Amino acid sequence: AEGVGIGCDGLVMVETFQGSRTPVTDPDAKGAMIGLSLGHTKAHVWRAALESVCYGTRACIESLAQAGHACSEVLLAGGVSRSDFWLQMHADVTGLPFVVCECAEGPLLGCAVLAASSVGLHGGTPSGACRAMVRAQKRIEPDLAKHAEYTRVYQRYRALADAVRGA
Repeated sequence: AEGVGIGCDGLVMVETFQGSRTPVTDPDAKGAMIGLSLGHTKAHVWRAALESVCYGTRACIESLAQAGHACSEVLLAGGVSRSDFWLQMHADVTGLPFVVCECAEGPLLGCAVLAASSVGLHGGTPSGACRAMVRAQKRIEPDLAKHAEYTRVYQRYRALADAVRGA
């Protein structure tokens, strides 16, 4: 997938093969691929799948911003944080820095943060506990030139996602 260029030579995928939770809640949503030709390889399909998840992340971030919850960076742990390639792709697609937590077990750390704040530690607030307990391991900055390329493909992704909704 790393050897295939941005946009997968015209192959675009919508990742909602198991329904959609965010930004559109639709458990019956369908996934799709468009632009597939005999010239595409498994690497093209794999990269299109990776890109589609990143486009879905961007759609969620944009939806949150429209609701008044804009962010300047994305903090994450677990699965996606294990792939530098996919992390960079996420940062490039969204145009935001991605910060990988020192603790790879995000749900466990979240429980610890809530437990600490509930017993009065770190100021007795979840935000105080987060400041004390959540530490960054690395920060991935977006490549703004690639972001512009991904934005063109993202527009196709959004049009495809809208077209298959309710299909």
